[in-house]
Amino acid sequence: METVEEELDETQFWLELTVGLDDTYNSKVTPLWKEGDELLAIIVSSIVSKKKNTNRFHNKV
Repeated sequence: METVEEELDETQFWLELTVGLDDTYNSKVTPLWKEGDELLAIIVSSIVSKKKNTNRFHNKV
């Protein structure tokens, strides 16, 4: 999951760089940014849940 987060973050960076170099791509990139932000929120939430559940398991043992 952490790898997915890193890759998505890097993708967001490259999208931002693309628009920074040529603003004409803004209308095409904006929906991708939005979807990327939504996916990033889901992934981060999953990572946090996984860590909480792992800690609970180890504390019971």
